[in-house]
Amino acid sequence: MRKTLIFTVCAIALSQFLIQPAVQSGQNLGSGAGLTRLYRSGTIEYINGDVEAVQNLVPTNLNHEWQIVILDSNKSSISIYVAPMWYLNSQNFSIEEDDFIKVKGSRVLIDGSAAIIAGEIWVGNDFLKLRNKIGIPVWQGDGRN
Repeated sequence: MRKTLIFTVCAIALSQFLIQPAVQSGQNLGSGAGLTRLYRSGTIEYINGDVEAVQNLVPTNLNHEWQIVILDSNKSSISIYVAPMWYLNSQNFSIEEDDFIKVKGSRVLIDGSAAIIAGEIWVGNDFLKLRNKIGIPVWQGDGRN
């Protein structure tokens, strides 16, 4: 009986770890940990287009904003999750409405809608690496490789 209980508890804990979390707008994205769990190297794509809108999202229980851009590609509009504003400001990197941008990132579902978690981004001739090839953010220190 005790072995069955231990096995059940371990199975539940492992299943919670393996199930991808659903990141909701306004939920605690932390330093990108929620998005890092969603980032998958098998869903990497390049997308480009004009920026329709620039939004700043303040995750629950945190003091900093995230930048999200709405990109108008030839196919449709899609949200691009860029990075925390403090990181973009520290890199002197800005994205504005009507900018033409190119993004390399992981296509995911957030709030049931398609979105891209940016790994690299180009605005004109300006380039910024945001994540390493497995999705670890460079602002966490480990993603600089």
